[in-house]
Amino acid sequence: MKDDNQQKQSNLFAKYGSMVAQIAIPLLIAVYLGGWLDGKAGLKTPYITLSLIFLSLIGSFYKVYIQVSQDEKQ
Repeated sequence: MKDDNQQKQSNLFAKYGSMVAQIAIPLLIAVYLGGWLDGKAGLKTPYITLSLIFLSLIGSFYKVYIQVSQDEKQ
């Protein structure tokens, strides 16, 4: 019985850990790429960085929402 509970906890940890990665990795890429593009464009205000951060957050949260919706159906 205890092994069953530990297995469920491990599965939840892996599932939620992957959700964190689905948000964090695109966000970090957006910050790095946006900063580089802003530098290449010579912008003083980081418009490209902010736009990429916003788009990556929308995409990431949508992906997590779809994943959670599918998990609830199961």
